[in-house]
Amino acid sequence: MSKNLAKKQLRSLQESIAKEDSHGKEDKKMSKSMMKRRREKAFPVTFRPKPTINAKEKRMKLNLQRKIAEKERIQETCKHSIKVLAKRFNVDPEKLKKKEEKKKKEEEEDDDDIDEDLLDLI
Repeated sequence: MSKNLAKKQLRSLQESIAKEDSHGKEDKKMSKSMMKRRREKAFPVTFRPKPTINAKEKRMKLNLQRKIAEKERIQETCKHSIKVLAKRFNVDPEKLKKKEEKKKKEEEEDDDDIDEDLLDLI
């Protein structure tokens, strides 16, 4: 299909819609499904341009950026809520972090001891 033919069909479709609206046959706004059907009648599916690879890549990048921003926002709210709770219960958040780090180190050392004991048994 050539561009001129497509433009003519578009104009005729727009004129027919304008005539229907002017006669009062369709006072309501057309639903999305009706618009889609009219579009499909005017332009066959084969004529519609497919999205380019660049458009897909841009969409994917935007989605990734949106997800990253959302994760960062969640992390910030978590940090803030920890600070608020720490103030409420009179606990220093830095001390809590140090205690957690000590626990992790102890667990790692315990794991190492268990691994060494197993190696000795073998």
